[in-house]
Amino acid sequence: QTWALPNSPDFNAASNWDPPVVPTGKATISIARATLLAPVIFSVPTTTLATINVTGNKGIFVNDDQSVSVLSGGLTICCQDVENTINGVLIGNVSLGASSNIRYNLGGHGTIKGNIVQQGGGVTPGDRAGSALTVMGTYTKTPNSTLAITVYSDGATCLNIHGTATLDGRFLL
Repeated sequence: QTWALPNSPDFNAASNWDPPVVPTGKATISIARATLLAPVIFSVPTTTLATINVTGNKGIFVNDDQSVSVLSGGLTICCQDVENTINGVLIGNVSLGASSNIRYNLGGHGTIKGNIVQQGGGVTPGDRAGSALTVMGTYTKTPNSTLAITVYSDGATCLNIHGTATLDGRFLL
């Protein structure tokens, strides 16, 4: 299903989709920055579907008390300056494609229960000193990608990886 250029950023509102049903299979979110000022949010505690493809200028925001499961295809972020914040739990794999935004395509202080393959763009974990984005699987970072750690006077953000890390590309502090 495809995001239908709504006035509301609510993923779980049927009227925001074409056809007007909340997706349980594949969801494609392609939003121009001028169309919607906020990222796509989830209005229920748990959302489960097969795949989320983010291809526009706005991404998704998973709040602290929420869980989003993308069980077969995962979360695919591609090609533009998309901001995706995981402060809650994302269950599934994440794939970051090419992007001109080296600072931020994926960030937050939540948990990803899956693997991350970063072929471009930026991962910016945490949002304050001592906060972290946790990856419960593997993290693969290729030459065209950036990992950005923010350093504050009282500490730094962190990317916690509970699996194997393969690191290449740029690192920003």
